[in-house]
Amino acid sequence: ERERVREKNSGRRIAREEERERRERERTMPYESAPPFIIIVGAFCAMAGIQYLGNDVIYGKPKPMGQDDWDKKLVERDVRILEETRLKKEQDKKKKVSGYAELNKGRKWFGIL
Repeated sequence: ERERVREKNSGRRIAREEERERRERERTMPYESAPPFIIIVGAFCAMAGIQYLGNDVIYGKPKPMGQDDWDKKLVERDVRILEETRLKKEQDKKKKVSGYAELNKGRKWFGIL
């Protein structure tokens, strides 16, 4: 009978050892799967970074995301309005000449020379 108890205990001991080994394997699993995930995330980030830098170099600003025709038309309108105001300011600067110079255009200095 003692032998049966010993066999049961040894069977339990073996089962406990197997359970312990299984737990240890489960704990090490994330470490084994981490490198592929790191590689995938790194490749994704590298591709996105290359696209961002490409747009920044080519266009001088990040690519606008999610714009439809309405947004593009608004940008065109804003560019047109800014250009018109710049040209108007330049024309105003050209017109702002002293009154004396405007009156005596084409004349010599004090009409003498």
